[in-house]
Order: sequence, then structure tokens, then C-alpha cells
Amino acid sequence: MSQKSLVHKVMSYIDGKVKPENVAIKKYFKNTFGDLLNDAMYELTRNQEKFPDDDKFFTVEGSCNFVGQFLLENLPEHEVESLKEEKDQMDEKNSESK
Repeated sequence: MSQKSLVHKVMSYIDGKVKPENVAIKKYFKNTFGDLLNDAMYELTRNQEKFPDDDKFFTVEGSCNFVGQFLLENLPEHEVESLKEEKDQMDEKNSESK
């Protein structure tokens, strides 16, 4: 299954449009990524309170960049391993084509 189709399938489960056969998967994704997003928003709010004069925490672009960076830096361990494997495969393909 391609990564894009996997993401779309998971998102449809999370949105509740499709009833998954195994509810534990839906609950896992909601808990894992929901908590991660909540943590990112909490950190953004803390930074806004700490640095009220810093515009990067108050603009849409700056807030999105902060949350995105937080998510990437705090991914669950198995997600980090998967990303590393995917990057290694891409690097191999690029080196073979040269």
C-alpha cells in the first residue's frame, strides 16, 4: 500500500467516515496524534505567553511552522524509524540512478 493511500485510509477512519474493522487502530491514531497535536498547541501557547513581542508565535505562518517543527521533533519512535527507512530507500534509488 502506498504511503498516500495509507494516510487517506487512516484519515477516513479518524474522521469516522469509514467504520474500521478493528477499533483499536482508530483509537491508537486518535490517542497518539491527538495527544501530540495537543502538546504542540500547548507549547505554542506557552511560547506566546513567554514571548509576547515575538511575532513568529502570533502569525499564521509562524504558528504553523512552530507546530509542524514540534510534531516532527516529537514523533513516536516507530514513526521516526519508518521515516529513516523511507529516507534510506530514497537515497539508494537516487544513488543508483546517477
